[in-house]
Amino acid sequence: MKVLHVINSLDIGGAQTLLTDSLPRFVEKKVESEVFVLKKSSEGNFEEILKSKGINIIYSQVEQIYSPLQILELKRLIQQNSYDIVHSHTFPSQYWVSLLKNLIKKPPVFITTEHNTSNRRREKKVFKYLDKFIYRNYRHIVCISEGTLSELITWVSDVKPKSSVIENGIDLKKLTVASPLNPKDIIPNYQDGDKIIVMVARLTEQKDHKTVIQAASKLPRNMHIVFVGGGEKYSEYEAMIKQNNLESQVHLLGPRKDVPNIIKAADLFVLSSHFEGFGLVVVEAMASGIPVIGSDVTGLTDVVSGAGKLFQQGDSQELANIIIELVNHPEMCTAMIEAGYKKSSLYSIERFVDEHMKLYQSLL
Repeated sequence: MKVLHVINSLDIGGAQTLLTDSLPRFVEKKVESEVFVLKKSSEGNFEEILKSKGINIIYSQVEQIYSPLQILELKRLIQQNSYDIVHSHTFPSQYWVSLLKNLIKKPPVFITTEHNTSNRRREKKVFKYLDKFIYRNYRHIVCISEGTLSELITWVSDVKPKSSVIENGIDLKKLTVASPLNPKDIIPNYQDGDKIIVMVARLTEQKDHKTVIQAASKLPRNMHIVFVGGGEKYSEYEAMIKQNNLESQVHLLGPRKDVPNIIKAADLFVLSSHFEGFGLVVVEAMASGIPVIGSDVTGLTDVVSGAGKLFQQGDSQELANIIIELVNHPEMCTAMIEAGYKKSSLYSIERFVDEHMKLYQSLL
């Protein structure tokens, strides 16, 4: 079996983490796996990891990911290779793969993964009709959570018969063996007894770092917020931190290659997204033995419930109150850590790969 995965980039993100952790395991199961990337990565080390595992990465020669010329690049690649399955991830990769169907005489099986419960297209009715057409060209649609499936069906009801849920998976071993960084290597002004609250997410509107920055202004000065990740909002959030005189308390680390080690050094982990398909990084924090706090939004709620604390999305005061409560009650953290370990064990990368193998085989 030969599978081509198509994705926008290999920058830090949930879909990219899944590919990096799963593709070497597909290869072990005799699935020849390649990745077509629309844009060369500018952060993280996913490319390096995949290449070290023998995964072939093909970069588009078209500079703009939103250019329809990407379709011609993909067409040439598919015609030159005997792929059994082409599996797309994220927009606009989903569009370009779908539009290929009528341009190839004998196309491979096209499937796509829906990685989020919402996106900007769903704010405009015209995209409802476009998405309906795009999804029609796929044999199967994988959703990463029940919430993702529910929201997709609400948007385009026609997809229900050919959609299924395969929940995300993580490399549990990689996280459990990671050693924590020295806190002073993360925060220059760290003092013994200080607390570290980490959030790993791209600096985008979706992830709502603003609420966490606002919560920081309500916390004691010995509680540090650490943001890991790059993105288009970096300068805006940097200015917001300075404007609120939080430079000694809120720290922007940018993209990092040692994310598991940073998470292991944290006292708490938070994810404050406006919307989330699953929240893979929350499961990674649970597997690392860190208590988690998440915004009460579809997708993320399913993962955090029963193993962490939820706050109303956008409510910085409630978030600050939860952080203070957990810092002051270590017995609550101990219970959350135990529950988190149990819950994270349900999301192994091995299960994720096995369920995809069954799907691939059923479609051929």
